[in-house]
Amino acid sequence: MKKSQATTKSATLDDIRALEAGCAGERPLDLRDRAIVSILKTTAARNSSVRLLRLEDLDFERALIRFRRGKGGKTLDVALQPESRVAISAYLERGRPLLVEHARAAGMRVIAGSAVMPARSSAEVERLRP
Repeated sequence: MKKSQATTKSATLDDIRALEAGCAGERPLDLRDRAIVSILKTTAARNSSVRLLRLEDLDFERALIRFRRGKGGKTLDVALQPESRVAISAYLERGRPLLVEHARAAGMRVIAGSAVMPARSSAEVERLRP
């Protein structure tokens, strides 16, 4: 009997390059997406962990990202790579404020607080919790 091989769930280098190419530009969404892709690429974190990041989870002084409630409910400190530092800083300075402002102007209820990636509602935050 032939042993079946499981398909991998990980992204290929071409997948990563395609994601990065899709984030080219300086619009607020481009900046947000570039920060997300950079964090995913340099930390191998789960999408839900990145979306739950809070401002206090980013320690630029010590070059760390703290992922709370990760797989198994664990907290994990991961090195903040220079590439991600640049992408996150650009997003926080030029992208995030505009995204929050535009969403509110469009009448959306936005929960920004200290979330790096603001949610549109508390229901969205709850749905993202592991």
